[in-house]
Amino acid sequence: MQSGQRAEERRGCFSGSSLGSTTTETAGESSLFETLRSLAGGFSFSNQPQTGAFADGEMRNAITDVPGITVGHWTDLRSATGCTVILCEEGAVAGVDVRGSAPGTRETDLMRPVNLVREVHAVVLAGGSAYGLDAAGGVMRYREERKKSDSLVHRSQDLEALAVQMQLTDQREGVWQVIDHHREELPSQELQTDEDRLWRLALHRMDVRGYEPMDESDQTVDAETADEVKTDEAGRVYFGPGQVEDDVQALIDRDAPRREQHESTARLLNWGFGSWSRSPNGNYDSSRWSEMLLAAREHNNDSDPDYIQGAAGLVAAVCVRDHWEEMGDTDRQWCVSKLIDEVRSECDSRDHTVQVARHATRPDRAAAYVLPFIATVSDSVPIDRLEVVDAIAISITHASTEVQSYAAAGIGQFLHEKDSVLMLKCAGALAMQAR
Repeated sequence: MQSGQRAEERRGCFSGSSLGSTTTETAGESSLFETLRSLAGGFSFSNQPQTGAFADGEMRNAITDVPGITVGHWTDLRSATGCTVILCEEGAVAGVDVRGSAPGTRETDLMRPVNLVREVHAVVLAGGSAYGLDAAGGVMRYREERKKSDSLVHRSQDLEALAVQMQLTDQREGVWQVIDHHREELPSQELQTDEDRLWRLALHRMDVRGYEPMDESDQTVDAETADEVKTDEAGRVYFGPGQVEDDVQALIDRDAPRREQHESTARLLNWGFGSWSRSPNGNYDSSRWSEMLLAAREHNNDSDPDYIQGAAGLVAAVCVRDHWEEMGDTDRQWCVSKLIDEVRSECDSRDHTVQVARHATRPDRAAAYVLPFIATVSDSVPIDRLEVVDAIAISITHASTEVQSYAAAGIGQFLHEKDSVLMLKCAGALAMQAR
């Protein structure tokens, strides 16, 4: 519950009328890629670093934990300066807080919430005063070059796909020599770390000499039945990597629960955001709402990375907006409670990033929008209307300006015809907040 002066002010609104590299690429992968590229002759392949979790699948509480983010750094020890570049190739919403007595910036004003630029593709941090700012020009030239090269079909190939495809050409012998060389460079099995085992797994997936026939469920066929594998209608037989060594399989099995939890959260978030935004190109099925609601209620997001937290709240907002009449009282009460908690979670934050960020997948945005709707139907179900109204007041005076905007949109959408008294009070509160 809210307490103190801030909460009293909210209720008062309704009382009146109104590098090296920090990417995930390992040294072995880099060396192997360069060797494969040299074997390919003049055919240029992109050495695109992996993003997201590190090679061992673990998060590092770093910005590179976020899929799509890569970071590079260069240091000039002689001049005691350097440059760090954060790339987000698909674009990302950004905010900025410039501090210090003599800052030098370039285009940071574009990230002010009142301006039209909604996303950035790179952030450059550099020393060297005005000379350092010129590093941004190099990043811009790099981005323009990448636009052209990334349009080539083979640029979508990763390291493993490249290795496999080259083994289907007359370069196969050279690729096998490279793979064998990297296997020989590994320490003995009893001395290997988890990173070594993951590298063995990658080499195993690249080496088509160990591929075996696969059945329809993508599981390796036993050697005894390999001769009985059926072809598909086109007469094709599918092959894939065979069984791995026991210690590598143990590593895979050990990571499976965490990986499944992460994938489950990602599925919830993707469905929730696709359903909420009603994206015409979204890969979601709105008819699965009851299944997703059950998963959201059972979901524990305490172990989720920050960038996918809030999936359950987003699902709750979708169910309230689109499936209220289809839900029972128990599901309705859970959704309302979840949405109120989401609105309260960062309502008094003093973090400037929280205040100005634009983040459509955050559940407090969707919650602020649907809370006015809940206020119009709360008399017909066992829901505390005063608690809902209090949550609307919180959303109107929320630390995040985007949450305030969502709340205003929801008030205009749902209260205009059904509760004009509450709408006028909300309008008055919004006017006071805007002063």
